[in-house]
Amino acid sequence: MTRVYALQGLGGVGKTQIALEYAYRFAQEYRAVLWIGAEDAEHLVLSLLRLAETLQLPERDDKDQQRVITAVHNWLMTHDQWLLICDNVEDLDILDRFLPSIRHGSVLLTTRLQALGTRARSIPLLPMEQEEGELFLLRRARVLEAEATSEHVHLFAVRELSQYAAAAELVTVMGGLPLALDQAGAYLEATQCGLSAYVELFRTQRAALLQHRGEGAQDHPSPVSTTFALAITAAADRHLAVRDLLRVCALLQPDAIPEELFRQGSAHLGAALGPVCRDLLEWNQMIAIACSYSLLSRQAETQTFSIHRLMQAVLLDAMDEDERYE
Repeated sequence: MTRVYALQGLGGVGKTQIALEYAYRFAQEYRAVLWIGAEDAEHLVLSLLRLAETLQLPERDDKDQQRVITAVHNWLMTHDQWLLICDNVEDLDILDRFLPSIRHGSVLLTTRLQALGTRARSIPLLPMEQEEGELFLLRRARVLEAEATSEHVHLFAVRELSQYAAAAELVTVMGGLPLALDQAGAYLEATQCGLSAYVELFRTQRAALLQHRGEGAQDHPSPVSTTFALAITAAADRHLAVRDLLRVCALLQPDAIPEELFRQGSAHLGAALGPVCRDLLEWNQMIAIACSYSLLSRQAETQTFSIHRLMQAVLLDAMDEDERYE
């Protein structure tokens, strides 16, 4: 029986890193661990061609790509106890087109998509909690050793109160997002400017810092601003009003935003967003698209939704004063 699971969440929350860690820890449980990039058809085809080479299939040098892909299909259907990791899945239909329907191994997806239907069992990933984020940031900035524990953070707080307060503030303003904390930690390591100085720099030059990934970032080379901007563009391509919705949300407090606020204020929300707010079916479709890319999270019981703090920051930094006023 094929077991399909999906690590699901906002860009930069650590989906790929968790998949890598799982593969590293449990490789001995499988006869083969295979990895494919699945963000689009081109990456998927290239990954399948590389798998043919990795598996040393006789068809690997065939000039006909479809024959090579078919050979990979046959291998997956005739072997068992393998793990196939499909990283950064953006379109489930593309995955269905290129992977065989009959498989005898386990599949792990990483994706921003939330609506997976019956294709996979979802494992939602959330940003780090405060204490976990502090430990991660201090380790990454090389303020504490890589083996440091929460107890070392407490000792650091007693010894360096102002620096600890700065670290705690950074975790809060970055909403515990691992990519943002890693980005900050890399900058701190490279410049040795100190946590308090970085906080002050973040207050005055946030946009520039969120666009700066730093040297040697191989695991996730795109900075926070690019990661979020790509997700916003992808969602807006599917529904024109999504971008306006997110821009309005960027001007509000991030948690428990009332849906009723948009319905009551629809007359003031422009030609794209206003009509959508008055049509419940269209409204639900737009929210579903925003949530499907993990740009928003909806709380059906309270009829509210939330947006990540750094998503707000990226949206605000991309707007000029006239756009914010409108």
